[in-house]
Amino acid sequence: KMVELGKGHVVNIASLLGKMPTMDATDYCCAKAGSIHMMTQLRMQYVKTDLKFTAVCPFFVKTRMIEGVEDIVEYMLPKDLVAAAITGVREDKDVVAVPCKYNLMQFVISILPAPLLQAFYRYAYDEHLKTFRRKYIGQKMSEKVA
Repeated sequence: KMVELGKGHVVNIASLLGKMPTMDATDYCCAKAGSIHMMTQLRMQYVKTDLKFTAVCPFFVKTRMIEGVEDIVEYMLPKDLVAAAITGVREDKDVVAVPCKYNLMQFVISILPAPLLQAFYRYAYDEHLKTFRRKYIGQKMSEKVA
């Protein structure tokens, strides 16, 4: 219907993990990257119309997906995600990263040479992910057994 009308705004909730690599989440990161790229591509395809497209890329949102690990990850509330999406629409942004501080992190990661990026993940990021995986996967496995 929006194409027929030639106006509207599509908002897609993706993830920051679609903009930066992480360990042991290749399928998730690739799916989210594809989602972000699709919105960017649609924005280009309909540039001569009043159709707009925005990808909102949160880090962690307090949903059932992070139940049990809220104490080891920084998360945002769903209402904050909605507010970011509304801001993205009002400002006609193609991609909105939330919380905003991750825009800087994403930029730094994008310009780091591969050896430095690998070192960053190997030493700094990996310990946090191990803790997250241990607690999150352990919780999910105990739910399946119960």
